[in-house]
Amino acid sequence: WPKARESRKQGCAACQCEMWRARHVASCAAAAWIGSRASAEPHPALKHGTPISHRTRYDENYVVHYDQRTRDPLWVVERLTKQRLDAEAESPPGRRDARYLEAADVPARLRSRLAHYKHSGYDRGHLAPAADHRGSKDVVQSTFYLDNMAPQDSMLNRGPWLRLEELCRSVAQVADEVYVVSGPLFLPEREKDGLRMRHRVLGSPPSVTWVPSHFFKVVLAERGGVSYIGCFVLPNGKCDDDLSKWLVPMENLEAAAGLIPFPDALTDEAARDALAAAEARWCPRGAGISAGRAREQAGIRHLCDLLPAGALRKALPP
Repeated sequence: WPKARESRKQGCAACQCEMWRARHVASCAAAAWIGSRASAEPHPALKHGTPISHRTRYDENYVVHYDQRTRDPLWVVERLTKQRLDAEAESPPGRRDARYLEAADVPARLRSRLAHYKHSGYDRGHLAPAADHRGSKDVVQSTFYLDNMAPQDSMLNRGPWLRLEELCRSVAQVADEVYVVSGPLFLPEREKDGLRMRHRVLGSPPSVTWVPSHFFKVVLAERGGVSYIGCFVLPNGKCDDDLSKWLVPMENLEAAAGLIPFPDALTDEAARDALAAAEARWCPRGAGISAGRAREQAGIRHLCDLLPAGALRKALPP
């Protein structure tokens, strides 16, 4: 790996250098704990090892964090740049020769299986799309492992979700760098007696892949020292092609997903408040859950401030 990449922070100390080169490693949370106590006595409760519930796969321009319980990615984060996308577009290898494959580095009993999807009616929906990573046939193939996929309704996968992927590449054309975090959501439904979690599973117990109720994408575009951030949550089914209807406040997504997509980008309350104030102008459902006294600041803007008017409402390209 280039020295510049090795020297950059990769989220936690244990994920640098040797662990960065590995395609799959144990849970980052566990690795961080172990790394922080490298010079101390091991915890006595961990005599037989730290339990592993997630696995992380590092590819050149994206990272997959796989949830062994749901057999879906917990999140996938990508880095997009105009230079790379333009270079790969000159002679793209295409996806015709790519094959859907199970993640061989995940134990068989914990994998999402090809058989789970067979006759299920669901697409194998990419979280890091192949169109974002076309440097070679091997790079394209790497996006076709099932640890980078979750069951998606075809109406979403081939419609608004495809539009959102295209939007991210369009943003990369006008930004210095773009970072995208994507993942599944499992949200409750309101019924007569209250809220209930209801979602399908594919396969046969105990080996099943969970079908998300929703999917999210969080986009952070950097240009000229300003961060432009936008969050989208779409239902896993037929939904409106107008992406502006699916904008949500960051902190609402974080509360629903139990996830902080960009922990180093919004490091203080002032930055978070600035984002909340920007979101109040664009999100159709209003501001976030704690945006009452938010004030905008120059270094944090909403993604829509970077886009041409009506960009989220444009029809899919032919």
